[in-house]
Parts: sequence; C-alpha cells; structure tokens
Amino acid sequence: MIQAEMEKALYIVILFLNVMFSHSAPTLTSTQSSTPPSTSTPTSPQSLSTTSTTPMVTTTENTQEIIGESVASSTQGIHPDDIEFLCNNNRTGLFAHPTQCALYYNCSHVYQAVPTFLEQYLQECTYPMMFSNETGKCENYKLVKCGDRLEPKWECQYRKHWCVGPACGQPCESKYPSCIGKKNGKTPVETNVWLPYYQECQDERTLKITLCPYKFIFNPINRKCEPEGRTSAPKNYKADICSALVDGLYADIYGRCHKYFECKDRVFVSWEECHAGEVFDAESKTCLTPTEVCGPCGQKKVNW
Repeated sequence: MIQAEMEKALYIVILFLNVMFSHSAPTLTSTQSSTPPSTSTPTSPQSLSTTSTTPMVTTTENTQEIIGESVASSTQGIHPDDIEFLCNNNRTGLFAHPTQCALYYNCSHVYQAVPTFLEQYLQECTYPMMFSNETGKCENYKLVKCGDRLEPKWECQYRKHWCVGPACGQPCESKYPSCIGKKNGKTPVETNVWLPYYQECQDERTLKITLCPYKFIFNPINRKCEPEGRTSAPKNYKADICSALVDGLYADIYGRCHKYFECKDRVFVSWEECHAGEVFDAESKTCLTPTEVCGPCGQKKVNW
C-alpha cells in the first residue's frame, strides 16, 4: 500500500516537471467521453461520439487571449486530483482536456462557484474553436490536431448550451441548426425548406444563417436565392414573412426564443436578439426573463 502511494506521488511529480520544462506531449490515448446530461429532457445534448453523425453561440471572454507564461500540453492520465496538484504549483498552467478537444484547464482561472457541466479550472473554447496542444490556446478548428480528443462540430455539443430541467426553455436544436452530415456550402434549414433563409455549412459546422433578398426564396434544389415566382415552392408560400403583418416586432418563426424580427411597411427589416438569459415576449413585444413569459418559451404560471 505504501509503495503504491509513493509510486503515485512520484508519477505526479514527474508529470509536473514535464509541464514546467517541456511543451511537448505524448499522444493522447484516452477514449473516455464526458457524460452529457440525460436526453430525457428536450434541451439535453446528445452524447458526443466519434462514429455518430446525429447532431447535438458564445462565451463572454476571449478565450484566445487566455495564455499563461507556462503552457502545458501533456494531459495523458490527468484527473481532478492531478489538476489540483499541478495548478497549486503552476498558477499560469494550461492543460488540454484529455478527451474533449474544445475543453482545457486554466490554472489562473478559479471559480467561486463551478458552473454546471464544468469543474474547477475547466474552461471551454468558443464555437467552433478547439484547444491546441501546440500553441496552448483556443484556435481555429482547422489549425488544431485533436488526435484522440473528441471534436464537437455543432454549437449544441458545446457545454455552454447544455441544459436540463424546466427552466431551460427552448431546446438548443431549435436555436442552432446543425450542419452535421451536410455538404459544404448553402443548404436549406431543416423543416423550413422554402423559407427565404438558408444556412451555410463548412466541415459540418454552421457558419451562419443568411436571409435572401426581398421577395426571393431559397431553392433547395440548385441552392440559390431566386425570385419567388420562378421557383417550384408550394402555392401557399409567402416569400416575405412580413407581407401580411402590420408594423412591429414578432417572435422568431423558427421558434428560437431569444430572437425576433421587425416588420415595416409589410417588409422584413431585420433580425434582433435578446440579451443573454432573456426571451422575447410576443405579448409585450419586449425581451423578458423566462419567469415573466408564458410558454412555450417561458415558465410564467397562468392563473385561470
């Protein structure tokens, strides 16, 4: 027993010395994946998998600038006890998560209250960036070699968007369409083939959602915006969602609770977005907290 404890202590010391004096790292061999929240709730993310193609927007800090004097890229065998030991002896250390390419440990960042789905020192790159072992910071995913670390491709696979419980509101998948399994370029947003919007995909990642010009519709066959009368869209389709609406603000047609749009003179003006933690209330035409808004986006109780 004593010998085993001594061997473990020696291992941690050696690992720490490697961190302090070397930037090179052994190849990651761990395949253990983090346990996502239960999929029984509508907003729980699907488990990341290296073989699954089933699909699963942003932190307030610039993760690209989080770099300490000493960059540690060796994470093989690291567990919470090791991280605590290493960070106590190296307050500027940065360590890639052993199994998740978008996660990393930042010893200079100490949580007073650890966020849900994270742990002490653990932080996440902004979508779609990944943590690089070579540079010790979050980089464009094209520049990062994830190796055996799992590589999230959809915004809803990032822990920032994980949520469980009745207070979650609108499911993540209705806010951020997935490009997993889709070709690069323009593609129709699922379930809304004939609307005047489309998503742009690159390497199975959603770059942005784009609005076609006024009275144009996205043709899912040739993947171009065309005048409404020149497409084979359903007869009941309206190219401009504001054509039958009076001036004002309206809830997002995709069901994204934090977004809304403005109409003026029966013409679409622009998309707008609520502040973090707020949803759009169609009744008051303002952004409120979920507890002040009735369903489906809010949790306000109605007394009949």
